[in-house]
Amino acid sequence: MPTERKLQEIPCCKSFFDKADETAENEMLLKEGDRQFFEDILVNNISKKIGARIFNSEKRRK
Repeated sequence: MPTERKLQEIPCCKSFFDKADETAENEMLLKEGDRQFFEDILVNNISKKIGARIFNSEKRRK
């Protein structure tokens, strides 16, 4: 890819490519952060529901 190599040697183009790489990386981090956030919410909700079922089943046994 000689054309790409020549563009990267030009300072303004190199800066552009660096910014594009940075933007792509930030988008991936944001998506990962969103996924982690929703996973945490799901785990929290599921654990609350399981805890409530355990509590209700113990309450019925007494």
